[in-house]
Amino acid sequence: MSGYGPAADDQGNILFVTGNSDPSGTTYDGVSDIQESVIKVSSNLTTVLDKFTPKNVASLDQTDNDFGSGGALVLPDQPGSIPHLAVAAGKNGSMFLMNEDNLGGFSTTTNNVLQTVQVGGCWCGQSYFVDSDGAARIVTSGGRTAEVWKLQTSPTQTLTKLSTSPSIAGGQFAGFFTTISSNGRSNFIIWALSHPTSTASNGINLFAFNPEAGGATMTQLFTGSAGTWPNTGGNSNLVPVVANGKVYVASNKELRIFGLHQ
Repeated sequence: MSGYGPAADDQGNILFVTGNSDPSGTTYDGVSDIQESVIKVSSNLTTVLDKFTPKNVASLDQTDNDFGSGGALVLPDQPGSIPHLAVAAGKNGSMFLMNEDNLGGFSTTTNNVLQTVQVGGCWCGQSYFVDSDGAARIVTSGGRTAEVWKLQTSPTQTLTKLSTSPSIAGGQFAGFFTTISSNGRSNFIIWALSHPTSTASNGINLFAFNPEAGGATMTQLFTGSAGTWPNTGGNSNLVPVVANGKVYVASNKELRIFGLHQ
């Protein structure tokens, strides 16, 4: 899951996403071989309680197009007929909105989910905030841009894209990680870290975007050097941390702390 942690629901069940199994594309059985799937297991890790497997599981295996390159985000309880929701995306950029109480199982003909949207290739994980209108927002970070999606919960559960960030630099795999800061339900900022661009240029940069300014294209508030990461054969997969009014970025043998200039 590119370093995105497992999720837990309010019953203590654990959700995660699996990757490739066999390039032949023939080993999936939904019981002991459950690749390319969102899996929910009991809190003691002994029982598979539910799963969602995309209908193209075989081709995902055959083309090294892991669903499990991204993690699963379990949303806080929502209003409406389906209070427990989750989202997950992978390498091919499809993000699935799922009923966390009934993930959708597996069908060879259809994906039994609430909605599928395209967010860009995702070696990444989603983040979440609640806006001043009381509606949930999902922040995706596939490809080279962050996107804000509004969650409608009635009469149906639907995601609508509201805004997209300017592109961030990065030469590794598509996708990155974001963190949200705010003052309650106002002054939201999306913080994001770019990947190194090459083995010769291994710097990473911190970006800040206002998700509610600039209309369909977010306003970029800040960018600055945030350290280095030498492992450019794979993703840096670093996450900015917001605490105490500051942003902390841990990189290679270095911690940089960002705050308001006094």
